[in-house]
Amino acid sequence: MRKKKKLLVIYGPTAIGKTSLGIKLARQLGGEIISADSRQVYRGMDIGTGKDFPLSSKFQITNIKQISNNKYQTGYYLFKNVKVWLLDVITPDQRFSAYQWSLLAKKVIKDIWARGKLPILAGGSAFYLKALLDGLDTQGIKPDWDLRAKLGKLSLEKLQQKAGEINPLGWKKLNQSDQNNPRRLMRLIEVGSGKSKGRKSDFLKEVSVFGIYLDASLEFIKKRIEKRIEQRLDQGLVDEIKALLKKYSWSDPGLNCLAYKEFKEYFGKKESLKEGKLKWLKDEIDYARRQKLWFRNDKRFTIFNKEEKNYLDKIREKVKQWDNEEEKES
Repeated sequence: MRKKKKLLVIYGPTAIGKTSLGIKLARQLGGEIISADSRQVYRGMDIGTGKDFPLSSKFQITNIKQISNNKYQTGYYLFKNVKVWLLDVITPDQRFSAYQWSLLAKKVIKDIWARGKLPILAGGSAFYLKALLDGLDTQGIKPDWDLRAKLGKLSLEKLQQKAGEINPLGWKKLNQSDQNNPRRLMRLIEVGSGKSKGRKSDFLKEVSVFGIYLDASLEFIKKRIEKRIEQRLDQGLVDEIKALLKKYSWSDPGLNCLAYKEFKEYFGKKESLKEGKLKWLKDEIDYARRQKLWFRNDKRFTIFNKEEKNYLDKIREKVKQWDNEEEKES
């Protein structure tokens, strides 16, 4: 039984192998995985989002009152006897924010701690992780969906201009990735247009956090993305999208995700499958570039190069040292 509360975090660009690393470490340390992936929260979107778990196995709905919620499906999948939480939380037509995810993640983490296990966050959605690790200046500020609908019609250049005018302080704080991210810009404008203030989180104030930043060269990541795209198309992504469109529309949040939105023109018979695939490849690579800008200078994270032959041994050694740390006297 652990005396001091601890949290292990695994971050890195898409396709680099965060979840598989998390499973290995969970089996070694007696941990449970909490997915920090903004795409894998959607039910029925399995192939495109890369839920590489045996999803044919039964989803265990939790009976823990503090986690259960009528609005969300909360539970876990078992993979190699490791619990994996926060997959399949919502349907593709539901809206879901980083703040809402962080609230669920906190409840799951508390439950894992209560059972003497180690919570392991694994995912590449940097804003999800930031919302949990640091809190957000915008936490608690409700979305303005009418405003978002209007902003969604603007070009990136106009969004940047508007964000700088309406929320100049927030604009200056954005890194290069967020300055080119329409969703982040819309949220910045939304917050700047409102009168209410967000609140920071002190959830992890007394917690020992160790972050693994799994990295590699962009060329290495590109090759993995290309391979994964071929695999997912072979697994039946087009049929998955076809089935989703019987229940949902392209305007729903889920179908605006990577691996789905790129095929809208194909299903509208305006583009070929090959053109959709090329757009998907480009978008995934651009996403990986943006991901690589996060947490690089965060002292809680140690960078490990996936291309090094002994990278896994180095990770195991560092994590073991951290996990065996003596309790510090207060």
